[in-house]
Amino acid sequence: MKTILLLIPFLFLYIFSNAQGIRGMITNTEGQPVPYTNIYVPVLKSGTTSNHEGQFELKLPDGEWEVLFQYIGYKTYIQKFNVTNSSEDVKIIMQTQSVNIKEIKVLASGEDPAYYVMRHAIAMAPYYTNQVSEYDCKLYLKGTGIIYKIPRLFKKRLEKEGVEKDKPFVLESLNKIHFELPDNLKQEVIAMHSTGDDNDSDAMEMITTNLYNVSEYGVTSPVGRNAMKVYKFELAGVFEDQGKLINKIKVIPKNKGKGAFEGIINIVEDYWNIHSADLDFTMPMMDVTMRQLYGLVENNTWMPTSFDFEMDMAALGFGIKYNYVASFSEYSVVLNKNLDHSFQNILREKEIENTNILDSLAQAELIVKPEVKSISKNQKKIETLRKKKNLSNRDMYKLERLMDKEIKRTLPPEPIEIINPVKIGKNAINNDSVYWASFRPIPLTHIETSTFSEKDSISEVHNSPEYKDSIQNGMRKFKITDLILGRTYRYEKDSARFNSRFSISGIINLSGLTFNTVDGFYYTLPFSYNLTDTLGRRFTASTNIGYAFSRKTPSADYSVYYLYNGKKRSWVNFRGGIKAVDFKRNSALSSFENDFYTLFFEDNFQKFYENKFVNVLWGTEISNGLNIRAGFQIAKRSPLKNHSDYKFINAKNKDYTPNIPQIDHLVIGQLSESKATTAQLRLTYTPKQRYRIRNNIKYPTTGYKPTFVFYYEKGFKNIFGSDVNYDFVSASINQNLKIGFDNYLDYSVTAGGFINDKKLFAPDFKYFNVNNQAVLFTQSANRFYLLDYYKSIQSGYFLEAHTAINFKKLIFMRLPLLNRTLMRESLFGSYLTTDFKNHYFEIGYGLNNIFLIMDAAVVAGFENGKHQSTGMKLSFNLN
Repeated sequence: MKTILLLIPFLFLYIFSNAQGIRGMITNTEGQPVPYTNIYVPVLKSGTTSNHEGQFELKLPDGEWEVLFQYIGYKTYIQKFNVTNSSEDVKIIMQTQSVNIKEIKVLASGEDPAYYVMRHAIAMAPYYTNQVSEYDCKLYLKGTGIIYKIPRLFKKRLEKEGVEKDKPFVLESLNKIHFELPDNLKQEVIAMHSTGDDNDSDAMEMITTNLYNVSEYGVTSPVGRNAMKVYKFELAGVFEDQGKLINKIKVIPKNKGKGAFEGIINIVEDYWNIHSADLDFTMPMMDVTMRQLYGLVENNTWMPTSFDFEMDMAALGFGIKYNYVASFSEYSVVLNKNLDHSFQNILREKEIENTNILDSLAQAELIVKPEVKSISKNQKKIETLRKKKNLSNRDMYKLERLMDKEIKRTLPPEPIEIINPVKIGKNAINNDSVYWASFRPIPLTHIETSTFSEKDSISEVHNSPEYKDSIQNGMRKFKITDLILGRTYRYEKDSARFNSRFSISGIINLSGLTFNTVDGFYYTLPFSYNLTDTLGRRFTASTNIGYAFSRKTPSADYSVYYLYNGKKRSWVNFRGGIKAVDFKRNSALSSFENDFYTLFFEDNFQKFYENKFVNVLWGTEISNGLNIRAGFQIAKRSPLKNHSDYKFINAKNKDYTPNIPQIDHLVIGQLSESKATTAQLRLTYTPKQRYRIRNNIKYPTTGYKPTFVFYYEKGFKNIFGSDVNYDFVSASINQNLKIGFDNYLDYSVTAGGFINDKKLFAPDFKYFNVNNQAVLFTQSANRFYLLDYYKSIQSGYFLEAHTAINFKKLIFMRLPLLNRTLMRESLFGSYLTTDFKNHYFEIGYGLNNIFLIMDAAVVAGFENGKHQSTGMKLSFNLN
């Protein structure tokens, strides 16, 4: 009896795997397979897609069903099937779509009729972007990739990891999608299957992006606001599909390069929505072919039914071809009740008047009668422009702006919390091959089937309790080599409430070896312990133990951090230690930069003092976007001198400078030993700050909203022997804005100063972010390039501002060879005024992301309108 009960689930799966419907092969008239053909049943609002070899399978209930077979460049093939209790094998032959030249009056200017079509399509794009306020559907997503080129240097290493040349890797998933305006997309992963160890659905958002919203990926849509500036259009002809006239438009970029499509887009006459598209575009190191097909899922409502992407990536000697196919089905849509859809019904009524297919009763049922409501002035203007026969570019932009204005008026407010869009079902990854054979809507190709079979046999071993225990024990087991090479021990379980890690760096820790003229060679060994739970709490304890070989002095610092309320972002941090630090603290050179200039060029820019300190910090969120951070520190600061004159290259007539910072108006006593008891208060506010919550921890998101910062620091006299007595205050605003298409503006303005400067020492000064070296190995915003390294103030006020505009194309990036790269251009400027530095400006031009790792810039400095200096700068992104 027990055996029979165990067999019942498999019996049901067997019945499903042999379910009734149709299956077979789709070819063209020459017998060649037509891959990724969309197969759709309008009555059921369901369908599938053929695979790369033209094979398909569609499960259907009993009855007679009309099935549509659609693919770009072919006539829509419609056939009725009488489905009983078995699967019918069929062969579908697709006919090439015949295209007629449209009979349309050409303007006296000789303008191609395509512009008439595209102006309407661009103007109507905001409507079709927001036509549906909410929808649900099912999505099957499959990606297949092949590495066809592997550099010899990596070949053996990758083979050990199971990555081989010409061996496909496949990822597929079944998903439920729910969308609500304006941008609330939720994805529930029902099942996920991969030939590799990783199961990832991150590609879904990009792959399922339609042509109405591709701008966020740096590509100009043919129906986007800037399309007329980017493309030329030609009418290739017209054809009929399901009773509608379709305009076939050639899309031709005015300047070839990244960020522009080239190919065919098909637009429905009078409705002006996208019917389908077959477009190529270039991204950095990648050529992409994108085909999208839209279908009528409700009366007058076109939704994506199938997408497929072919990608060819080439970089660093690797060559990878990847293919994604997305098949949508079971749509349920809700029209946006705040929009005027009446023109759709008028057009539909005209179509019915011109056909004798349906009787009058059936025709009347096809029309969705809108609610009778008053029409706004904007809607009247929209309707007048929409009916205009000769729509000019000016009319197009006006209509598009009116549409956009009307839609923004009706959109719900932007939600503050961004809900995690991807939810992975409890058993989504544990489904076996029997499950996938039953529910996979697109058949696997022969090579994909063999690859999954190999993976399933390996997974059977890896999923055994014995194998999992051995892996877990291996993550915790101590080895003597760990003391030399370092190791992270993981104490984790999928079902555990607490997860922890302990990391040791090992004696061979090259990243811990640095050099400066005070310590000589300095070596540090870090250790850390991390504990997290599912309630939004996190504990981290870390320490760095170091030794200065020339100074013959050990050092150590520690930090204990506890996040005790993740949703309120409430935390406390205890720190302390003894070590040599740069006077500039947070705006100092990186250790690597100082090593480079010191050892190779004898430029010891950094100057150090010894800091013995204990510090406690606390922070929390008062309300959304408003955060407070407070700190209290007791420190003893002692002067240091150089202990090493070692160098790799010994330049003539040059030597290291003393360990004294070159500070304007410095008083020698300000470098003497001092004690400082200080307190800090920092308030930050970002209005309408959006955020995500993961594992009960709140994460603010980057956006285009301004952030206001208030900072106050107090130096207490005679408390715990403190020698300092000062008050420093500052206020700032910073923001990142998107301007135009794929161009960005960053700015920051800070004002402040010492309202009490009775007693300060050099570590207490306000230092500006200056990196005046010709070559840098870090990239950061809001810095000066031509001032003295230790530019600072010890009294009075300051006003500092920085701005930068990052362009996709400005001057050089318009050139044919450069516009296919990832490089960008920038214009930037900085301003500073203090009691001792009046109206200082820096302006510059830069090329960014050269070879993915480098920026180059030319900078000029001016004071009171007079030129001071000019310099060339190179920055390598080694962060």
